[in-house]
Amino acid sequence: MKSRVDKYGRVLIPKEVRGKLKMGEGDVVDISVKGDGLTLRRTDVDLDRRVQAWAEAVLQAAPKPFIVEVKVGDSKWLSKGYCLGKLGL
Repeated sequence: MKSRVDKYGRVLIPKEVRGKLKMGEGDVVDISVKGDGLTLRRTDVDLDRRVQAWAEAVLQAAPKPFIVEVKVGDSKWLSKGYCLGKLGL
């Protein structure tokens, strides 16, 4: 498929391509240069929101490593914060 660049630098994405990619008016695209070519990718603007929701769900489902809250002054090796940090949580 071919399309021309107009005097403003705009390129029309053919309707059948927009249909396959489920693109519509106002959608955001990422443009990158690779060698002597361009790559256009439809940006998923809800991705950050979905990733955040997934991360929260995973943290809610994670097992609680301590039954009793560790008191201030206890060994750092037994502190909840230290252990969660080591687990990446």
